[in-house]
This record gives sequence, structure tokens and C-alpha cells, in this order.
Amino acid sequence: MMKPSQPNRFFRVVRMTAQLLFISVLVLLAWPTGPSGETGVHKDALSFYRKIVRMDHAIRKDTPLKISISEREINGYFADLIQNNFLKKKADLFTSTLRTINLAFTPKRFKLILVGKWGPIPFSYELRGIPLLKDKKFGIEVLHVKWGQMILPRATKNWFTARLGALFDKLKRERFVFTHIDEATLGAGNILLIIE
Repeated sequence: MMKPSQPNRFFRVVRMTAQLLFISVLVLLAWPTGPSGETGVHKDALSFYRKIVRMDHAIRKDTPLKISISEREINGYFADLIQNNFLKKKADLFTSTLRTINLAFTPKRFKLILVGKWGPIPFSYELRGIPLLKDKKFGIEVLHVKWGQMILPRATKNWFTARLGALFDKLKRERFVFTHIDEATLGAGNILLIIE
């Protein structure tokens, strides 16, 4: 009986290690992250929408306004948008079905989670960031992005934020309001928005 040669054994170990690594990455990508912010209902969505309208009017009339938005309100609004298929998007290969958008606030950062399916394959994205006022424009600083349970390299931040922006393109009034915010302060379970 012949023993395998050293080079063959080495390549077999390398191949098995690469296969194990590949399977581990697939598991991490397909293992979705769950929502962490308070979920809202239709009543909360209506409250969020009324606040957006108030902020819109304050901006157009150049009137200062401070308004607090809770996780329940914004997550209820996202749930209504998804339920009404307002945010439905087509992916390149599969039809992408978004099932949940969830936002959680802490005093130091926010966490945005998107959960859905590409065809039969579950997915989730998690973005952690902080509100940022740069050159008198409201935006976010992305701290990190996760796909499933895997933190993506820093180079993917721009790709992810561009895709996220495209998802919310239809929300004209909301985008208008958020581009005119002068200050944002995170709290436990809410965000205080200031228009000056």
C-alpha cells in the first residue's frame, strides 16, 4: 500500500481548509441579523408622517423647530412602506424582497438593519453610524457595515450607502427634510432633530 506523498497531502489539507473557509463565509453571510429597535404599528407610522410634514413646513417657512422621533414611529413607518410595496426593488439576479427595515438609537450611534430575501436566500445588512453635519449638510458617518454576521471591509461603505440611498429615492419629502436638518442628537430609543 502506497502512502500519499508529502506534496499531495499538503495540497489536500490546503484544499480542505479553503473549502471549510468558503463554507464558513457562506454561513456568516446567510445568517441574518435580527431587528434591535422597537417595532411600530400603523399609528406610530402616522405620527412619524405628521412630524415629517411639520418639519417640511418649518423648513419652507424658515421657522425653527425641535422634534423628537422615536424608534417606534420610524420603524412603524418603514413597516407601512414595506407592507404597501413602496420600497420594492429588483436585484440583478433575483427578485429582492425586503421584509424588515429596523432602526435603533443609542446615545452614541444608530443601527439600521435591513432583512429580506433574494429569491430563496435570506439576507440582512446592518449599518452602524452616527449623524453628521458637514458643510451645513446633514448626513451620516458609516462606522461599519455587516452582511449577515460578517463585517464588510471599509471599501464597501460607499457601495452600501449608494445602494441604501437608491432604496429610499422614492421618499422625496423625507429626503428633502433630512437634507435640511441643522442638528441631530441621538438618545436612548429616539433622535432629536433641530431645524434652525
